[in-house]
Amino acid sequence: MNPIPLDTTVIVSVPGEYSGPAVVRNVTRRISGSIIAYRVETSDGDSIVVWPEEIVTSPSVVSLRHPVSSFQPEDLPPCA
Repeated sequence: MNPIPLDTTVIVSVPGEYSGPAVVRNVTRRISGSIIAYRVETSDGDSIVVWPEEIVTSPSVVSLRHPVSSFQPEDLPPCA
């Protein structure tokens, strides 16, 4: 699996902690090269670590038309 590039805007969902837009700041890998986790920066400036499955959109879905701080719920894709 290729990592999501740094500085890419994604939407994350971490139950009980944070759901919304975030920017990828770091990738943690195993020695084998597989991805363990991503460190992301939330729209309020907090830094959290998320599992790959907590990133609920691929970068191709998230448009960079708006700054991260201006995303609204209606900007998010519908849930499957």
